Amino acid sequence: MVEEEQYNPKTGAYSYINKGFKRFRRGFMKRLGFKTWNAIYFLEALATCVLGVYSSVVALVGAFSGKSASTS
Repeated sequence: MVEEEQYNPKTGAYSYINKGFKRFRRGFMKRLGFKTWNAIYFLEALATCVLGVYSSVVALVGAFSGKSASTS
């Protein structure tokens, strides 16, 4: 919330300066280094998650493909 923005508790109305991407950009630029690091860290975690899901699906497809022998 910036000084120009106001909140009226009686009506519950909030006056915005800008909306959408401009508002997101204004908030992102306040702590640019920290938020950039968090965005990169999130993308790396997402890539790790996708690779883990992919490898487990490949392993399950290989296990249930019918090419392996039963041990019982």
